[in-house]
Amino acid sequence: MLYALMLYALKTGGCLAAFYLVFKLFLSRETFHRLNRVVVLSVLVLSFVMPFCGVKIYREVQLEENALKTLPALPVEALQPLESSFPWQEVLGALFLLGVLGVVVRLVCSTLTLWRVVRQAQPCAERQGLKIVRSNHPQAPFSWFCYVVVGEDDLDENGDAILAHEEAHVLLGHSWDLLLFDVLGAMQWFNPALWLLRRELKAIHEYEADRAVLEGGFNARAYQLLLIKKAAGERWYSVANSFNHSKLKNRITMMIQKQSSRWAAAKVLLLLPLVGVAMGAFAETVYVVSEDKDTMKNEISQPTAASQLKVRVVDTTGAPIMGVVVMKQGTGEGICTDKQ
Repeated sequence: MLYALMLYALKTGGCLAAFYLVFKLFLSRETFHRLNRVVVLSVLVLSFVMPFCGVKIYREVQLEENALKTLPALPVEALQPLESSFPWQEVLGALFLLGVLGVVVRLVCSTLTLWRVVRQAQPCAERQGLKIVRSNHPQAPFSWFCYVVVGEDDLDENGDAILAHEEAHVLLGHSWDLLLFDVLGAMQWFNPALWLLRRELKAIHEYEADRAVLEGGFNARAYQLLLIKKAAGERWYSVANSFNHSKLKNRITMMIQKQSSRWAAAKVLLLLPLVGVAMGAFAETVYVVSEDKDTMKNEISQPTAASQLKVRVVDTTGAPIMGVVVMKQGTGEGICTDKQ
């Protein structure tokens, strides 16, 4: 079971890596941040769904007239491969599960720490469902779901700009995006593409929040100077949206960059060939054995005739054995023809 789950995670990881490369090369520098956010979240969910969407390919296998008479009969149990002396599948599955549990424990601990900080902070104000709390510790401002934690000095000196930035994070639901990534990403703890894609998502969050601040009437130069000033602040928890997010140069560049044209959004269509390739990679071949060519068309929907049998043999890992197996109907025995 654990080994099969690990194989599924590897397939998902391959999809994530391919999608990340396309996004990084063609979409990450564009200024349509909302579309990029939708794309990142979509490719995350799609990567976990694609391994279940493989098509079935039916292939007809022709048997010679006397094939059933010349080939020796073998019990069905004999078609299973011999077990290895070392349980490497169980070991790999256990290591994979250990990594998943490690990520889950880290996520729970980080969430509990954030909750403790929020509960210990002093409530300051509440507006539009936004709960502002004042922290006595010298830390960078951050938002977490409906909470905004701001230090006393930041609130007194630059409270308007900081609150506008963090309010954008809350109203746009950025914490839910990170939660989705962390929950699904637990199965991809070994995959660098997952963490790189998550970093791209956090950058998009900052671009969206920065745009909301500038559209709110704040002076662009003064706001950029504030970001530079806060860039050396303490880095906060990865499950929260921090005001002094890294990639400061990219954030300032994105503010002054010319808006991308509508035609640039068509680059999203480059993801469609990857979807087709993934469906082909996860395709499953089913061998159909028939002695009568004229009745072959009815086999798939009604495999009841004695001369028409559809057989798929798998080993102990769930992987198909490459070969054609013909079952003797009513005997529980089968014969294995040459490999295809």
